[in-house]
Amino acid sequence: MAGGSIALITEGHRGVIKREGNDSSRAEKIIPAIVDVLAEGNLTVSDLDMIAVSTGPGSYSGIRIGLATALGLGNALNAPCVGVSVLEAMAHMAGSDAPLIAAIPVGKGDVAWQPFESETDGRRKASTQSELVSVSTFVDNLKLFPGFTVFAQTDLLRRIVQLVPETTPLIDAGTGLAEFVGRFAALQKEPGRQAQPIYLRNRDASIRPNAY
Repeated sequence: MAGGSIALITEGHRGVIKREGNDSSRAEKIIPAIVDVLAEGNLTVSDLDMIAVSTGPGSYSGIRIGLATALGLGNALNAPCVGVSVLEAMAHMAGSDAPLIAAIPVGKGDVAWQPFESETDGRRKASTQSELVSVSTFVDNLKLFPGFTVFAQTDLLRRIVQLVPETTPLIDAGTGLAEFVGRFAALQKEPGRQAQPIYLRNRDASIRPNAY
């Protein structure tokens, strides 16, 4: 997911320290990156009250690395570990109650996306399951969701801005999606629930290697 990201959200969600880029998505770099972010906030891992992690969708290796690291830290620190869908987190933390489509790039040419209905009683409901498709298929599918705003990660937005219908509103979700994951996880009422990975196959591909 464009290199991944890490976010530290302090008490009351008032302060956020983020790190974005390739270092935060590699197994040998993720712990040092976490330590660096904590140091910027004058904290250590023992100060963590909760660990949030994206369960996907995304790259197979990225999901595995993120979940393994989060669960390992949670067990070592005896801290609750909350896993949430990054698309669901984006949709709920978008700051708009209009119907929207959360979308992120996966790999060089795929898009993971999911439509969500208008907010009701502070909650959004997914219109369909999340899917992994090519960029062209994603753009074609937008025609099926008139009135929906596309809330897309920055790199994906750059790819599609000239392709989507002019009537489709676009909002840049930025690249630090870990903040959405952290804020949404803090709202969950089941911090002890299992973090089940969301692995998607590209429905456009006739042949795809088994990556499990």
